Parts: sequence; structure tokens; C-alpha cells
Amino acid sequence: MLRSSFSTSTTSAEVTKVDALCDFLEVYIHSVLYYRSAYPKTLFEDRSAFGILVKCSRHPELNQYILDAVSAVKTEFAKGDAAGDVMIEIIDEQSQPLESFVLEISTAKGLYDS
Repeated sequence: MLRSSFSTSTTSAEVTKVDALCDFLEVYIHSVLYYRSAYPKTLFEDRSAFGILVKCSRHPELNQYILDAVSAVKTEFAKGDAAGDVMIEIIDEQSQPLESFVLEISTAKGLYDS
């Protein structure tokens, strides 16, 4: 996992497909939160991931929340069953949905091929 540091410390041979997918998911969540202004833009900073600059939260509690969510998804992906879709929902203070984003993981060809 990138653990919100977005610095790849492993070689590509050590990274599984599930790890790579979860790393992408972590970056995706940070990006959604930044570009949809779910939090003040000043809360984010530039980090490097996958050879490009991306926005990453600087808030430790938000970062831990994202890591916990990605970890839960990783547990399901690691079971080896067909992956489902992942939905990210931005809610307001009353827990009412404002926006939803769906990653259609189930359509990713070759995710579980050897």
C-alpha cells in the first residue's frame, strides 16, 4: 500500500495486482476529495504516485480513514473472488449523499488471471 505517502518503496515484481489496484484506489479517493472540494484545498499537497504528481490530504485522521477503507476493500479483493464495484460517496453533515462515484472493478479484464 502507498499508505498516503505515495512513495513506491517496492519493486514492480513485489506488487500484486490487488496491491496495485488498492494503491490506485487510495490515489483515486484523495483525488475525488480534492477535485470535488469535499475538504478545503489547502488541506492537500502534491505527492508523487505512479510517476505523476497527485493531490494527497495532509490530515492524519482523514488519511487513516482512507487507509482503513482501502484496507477493507483489499481484504475483499484478496479473497480472489470476482471483484465487485467500489462506490465512493460524498455526504453532508447530516449524512445525506451529495455525490457518488463508482469504480467498475468488475469489468477490469485480467484482474484475477495468473
